[in-house]
Amino acid sequence: MLTLLSLWGWISLGKCALVFAALVAWSLGCKALGAGSNWLGLQLVAALVAECAATALSFQGENNLRVYDAYLPVEFVALLCYALTWSGLLRAKGIILGVCLTLYGLVLWNEFPTAWIKQSFTTNSYMLGGLGLVCASVFALFRIAMRSEVPMMKVPSTWVLLGIVVFFGGSIPLLGLTNALIERQVAWAPNMYFINDALFLFRYGCVLVAVFIGLRNPTPSLV
Repeated sequence: MLTLLSLWGWISLGKCALVFAALVAWSLGCKALGAGSNWLGLQLVAALVAECAATALSFQGENNLRVYDAYLPVEFVALLCYALTWSGLLRAKGIILGVCLTLYGLVLWNEFPTAWIKQSFTTNSYMLGGLGLVCASVFALFRIAMRSEVPMMKVPSTWVLLGIVVFFGGSIPLLGLTNALIERQVAWAPNMYFINDALFLFRYGCVLVAVFIGLRNPTPSLV
């Protein structure tokens, strides 16, 4: 019977392995993924570094939230650029990106110093950024549905965007409550991370599926 500590350790190592597998798959099939694949690659590299660093700190009994606080802005920018690439908003894309980054930056600027000192999670910026990613990804999926000449499920970017929508759509309420629940010492609060890990599995599993489909069924870019 695994103890809770060893179970967390195996989960952390599994997450690192999954992101590494997704990065390897991306490196083999980045061209098949179509437009914006470089942004996805940037996010995968940053995610691998963050997960490995966070795992190393957790094995040492250290708080690893600073790692995620530093990683999340990179994730937000990379995935937002990826989603906007598939949105088709050629003229408005720059304006939308600028507005989103400005709002996100202001919230992060206000929240980050306190979170860094307390080694807590930047919940406000995460919820704002996650909501922006979900909206941009849903719009991109709608455009793919309207313009694709093949079934949506055969377009690799569909799977990447679907993973973003499900992960952030599910994790916003979970991680948004993290600090409040921990401060109130709610007994079941740690169990919320198991739900987030399940979403994590789905998200990066979608990247693997996207590469597999892209290599088997090359489709023209809609951008």
